[in-house]
Amino acid sequence: MVDHAGFTPLMTAASRGDLESVVCLIRAGARIDLQCADGRTALGMALSAGRHALIEWLDWSRWPHPHRPLRPGDLIAATRAGDLNAVSCLLSCGFNVDQRDEKGSTALIHACGGGDLRIVRLLLQSGADVQVAASTGATALSAAIMRGHVDIVAALVAQPDVLAHRFDGGVSPLMLAAMLGRQAVLELLLSSGLDADEVDAQGNTVLHYLARFGCATREVDSTLRLWQVVLATPAARLINQANQRGDTALMLVLGADTPLQPFANESGVTQQIALLLRHGASLDGQNQLGASVLHLAAQRGALKLVEQLLALGAPRGLRDTIGRDAGETALSKGYVDVAAALRGSTATVSVARLLRQPEN
Repeated sequence: MVDHAGFTPLMTAASRGDLESVVCLIRAGARIDLQCADGRTALGMALSAGRHALIEWLDWSRWPHPHRPLRPGDLIAATRAGDLNAVSCLLSCGFNVDQRDEKGSTALIHACGGGDLRIVRLLLQSGADVQVAASTGATALSAAIMRGHVDIVAALVAQPDVLAHRFDGGVSPLMLAAMLGRQAVLELLLSSGLDADEVDAQGNTVLHYLARFGCATREVDSTLRLWQVVLATPAARLINQANQRGDTALMLVLGADTPLQPFANESGVTQQIALLLRHGASLDGQNQLGASVLHLAAQRGALKLVEQLLALGAPRGLRDTIGRDAGETALSKGYVDVAAALRGSTATVSVARLLRQPEN
């Protein structure tokens, strides 16, 4: 509907500086892209008059007006698009700040994952619930930790009771940061007073989580720095604590609970083991399957690592629950050279490597 000058109701309200009417029309779905007879739009009229309050409602640059009545789910869409102005306007419409999408995520969870601190602050100021968990288990804090957004983690931990929250399985924020190798986040959480010696529902400590990261990483120097940070906390006294599977942190560095394949960085694993040993880690343990550190290294064909473990004093004769020593485990995987090293053989192994059979 337009008047004789081609003005829509939105244009008329904008030309008059009528904020209340502009808000009502935008919320009802008025189109902002239409032009009057001389080519001006409602936004152009507001800009020419310098009416900033109107401009906020007429210029949503990253999440354009949908040209339909606004609805609660638009808050999440605008947040995902990173449109601070649109989010502010939608909140002022009175839509629920904790509105959920089809996966149960709120605007705050999306903003924390997306890394937009300005929107995070606005949502928090509007009363967003930091404890809400999506159907995937994700929370605002876990989303920020997973993406490594340190500034957003800092904003969240300033909220009441955030650090007391535990994710599924009793995993603490510190454990999640360690598992992902997020050193800056980990240091922030420690400085915020999070306990470093907690244990999850499976008996894992933060050392276990860091060990899983350390097993898979190729970045040795940064991983060693992470270890030094964690080992400077009370968590260090749990260095030989086994989880419910009987695995210590040192065993997890050796891949005790990861699929059998060559180490991403065998030299890096060796350096991590040396560091853990200097902090009191034991080479003598066996997990519930009876696997020792030599079994774990042998089953991956890690010849140099096996030799170094032997040099460090790893016990050679331990047997697993089906009666195999580490040498027999190596043979069962086709690693003849590793088996020879475990038996102290000086026989050549250059041909033996060709006899390795692929893992079933």
